[in-house]
Amino acid sequence: MENNIKVYRTAQGLSQTALADLAGISRPNLSKLENSKYPPCVESMEKIAGALKVPVENIFFKPFVIHGHQFDKNGLPEENSSDTNANTA
Repeated sequence: MENNIKVYRTAQGLSQTALADLAGISRPNLSKLENSKYPPCVESMEKIAGALKVPVENIFFKPFVIHGHQFDKNGLPEENSSDTNANTA
């Protein structure tokens, strides 16, 4: 399952170790979840969301959006085609 763990984690300036400690899970397990190596259980999803102080669905079920900009699964901004064509006339 793709997720936005890394995007939220890095946006909050947290290392994997720091987030794992806050969430009460091991760093290796967090790494595997963050890299979509296996699907998270509901308990892990809730612990991670609680530690990041964001709704579970924002991390695991929706594209990441901050300040009106959407980011891809790697935390990179997705280009908005309407912006790139606005001044071509």
